[in-house]
Amino acid sequence: MSSSLLVSVRDIQEAELAWQVGVGIVDVKEPTRGSLGPADVTIWQEIAEKAPPETSLSVALGELTEIAEASSQAVPDRFQFAKIGLAGCGQNPKWNIRWAQAWEGLPNTTQRVAVAYADWHQADSPDPADVILTGSSIGCSTVLVDTYQKEAGDVLYHLSTQQLRDLRKLALDLQMTFVLAGSLKQDSLPCLMPLAPDYFAVRGAVCRPNRQGSICQALLREFAAALLAEQKCVAGGHQRPVTKNTIA
Repeated sequence: MSSSLLVSVRDIQEAELAWQVGVGIVDVKEPTRGSLGPADVTIWQEIAEKAPPETSLSVALGELTEIAEASSQAVPDRFQFAKIGLAGCGQNPKWNIRWAQAWEGLPNTTQRVAVAYADWHQADSPDPADVILTGSSIGCSTVLVDTYQKEAGDVLYHLSTQQLRDLRKLALDLQMTFVLAGSLKQDSLPCLMPLAPDYFAVRGAVCRPNRQGSICQALLREFAAALLAEQKCVAGGHQRPVTKNTIA
């Protein structure tokens, strides 16, 4: 199975760069507002109106402890996916009830995405496996494994490849789409490709000078080419040498 590319954008200009590269999903967020920082509703609407019909759209609604009650109701029908994070909910025994309520008002055509933070201890979020299981029970069709604190290490710093493999299997058993993010870089691809996520999600790796800067189309094309090259390598049965940086 081939993995596609998801790229997070903050405005219509970045979205257009992503469309030109032909990424699988264009995700809308405002990186200065956090890992799942929501962009302004006007930006949601503009991107929804101008997106090519073949492009799938995703929107970040923010953390459950912070989102406004009407956030789900403001999502345009054009968005296929919406995601809500659970940072700060780890000690709340009723987080699952509040999470289920937060999706009310979401368009019927928009799928729910469960966000499982690899650095869940630092984020004070529920355990990733609990997030996946609960998400499946309340109608989430997709799980995104991400990092909450972007400066505190990538996904492989917090979870081993075996832990990621276990989460991938759990999602597969529950028939959920599996998206892998978390400050991914090109040199992480050889290690992560065998996990066969449905999507690799990036922002910082294709921005200058960092994720809070602007998307660079040259970097985006380079990452997309590297992903394709790794897929061909795996399909051809080739193995790259393992280094200390490729196994957590």
